[in-house]
Amino acid sequence: MIRFLLTILVFTALLFPAQAMANSTAFEHKLYQPGKLKPIDSQLKVKIGASAPGFTLPSVSGQPISLDSFKGKKNVLISFVPAAWTPVCSDQWPGYNLARPLFEQRDTVLLGITTDNIPTLYSWTLEMGHLWFNVLSDFWPHGKTASAIIRIPCAGSQRPANY
Repeated sequence: MIRFLLTILVFTALLFPAQAMANSTAFEHKLYQPGKLKPIDSQLKVKIGASAPGFTLPSVSGQPISLDSFKGKKNVLISFVPAAWTPVCSDQWPGYNLARPLFEQRDTVLLGITTDNIPTLYSWTLEMGHLWFNVLSDFWPHGKTASAIIRIPCAGSQRPANY
């Protein structure tokens, strides 16, 4: 059984305060600038302690990744981000490289999921540099996996969410 972590990674907020992330210099003028964003919290659709709905998604590595492949082997933390090439997301995922030992100590695998297509994700992750975790595309049907696990209160305003 997958021990599904329902943990918000506080260290991300501590390492990369919202103001710093919103003004990312890592990509200079390559990022889309959405302007000032209103904070919106996502809501978990999966009950605490329950297994997440199974899914298999394509990854940037070229291999499909199935949540069920971790069943009974690893804890899983899923980091949903709404879009590649945006300031917050482009700082959040490389920040997980700093936290890799924490994941390893807790026998936890991180899966990064976004609704972008594989070619876009390939270019974006290449620009970010090495990421130690699998980056998955929830492109088609658009956002189906994310919408099975989380509910976004305001359509079109998805923020990064970790579950």
